[in-house]
Amino acid sequence: MLNSIALKAAGIAAAITLTTVTAASATQAPAPHVTEGAAAVVTLRYDDSRAGGWEAAIAAGVASWNSNVDNVKLVEAAPGARAEIQIVATSGWPQATLGPVRPGGQVRVELGSQAVGEGHDRTRIAAHEFGHSLGLPDTKPGPCSQLMSG
Repeated sequence: MLNSIALKAAGIAAAITLTTVTAASATQAPAPHVTEGAAAVVTLRYDDSRAGGWEAAIAAGVASWNSNVDNVKLVEAAPGARAEIQIVATSGWPQATLGPVRPGGQVRVELGSQAVGEGHDRTRIAAHEFGHSLGLPDTKPGPCSQLMSG
């Protein structure tokens, strides 16, 4: 499954293509930081300790964002460390605080099993909700081939 969207974060436009990857291929990035300059990279930590059952989908969604967007890097927060993106599993519909989240700020991503029960893909859900935390709204109406279609 391939989807393309445009992301504008830290004042720099970037593109993403969502591809399904395995959790084993997702790697952890170095400690969060913001690099100054024209090609600034914003590194944001996420905490998925309350997202039981979604770990593989989260890792795959993060890997897709990190491999396709140059100005934002998502990294898993160390246990007990502060994270800008809090991820929780719920029984409802997926939703997220609309960002963009900034280093030191905080947003919440809810990965709801109701959408999975209706046949939606976990990796796409996770990547889509990360998009909201980065400031991307739903595109309505939008074809399901677009990551941020609502």
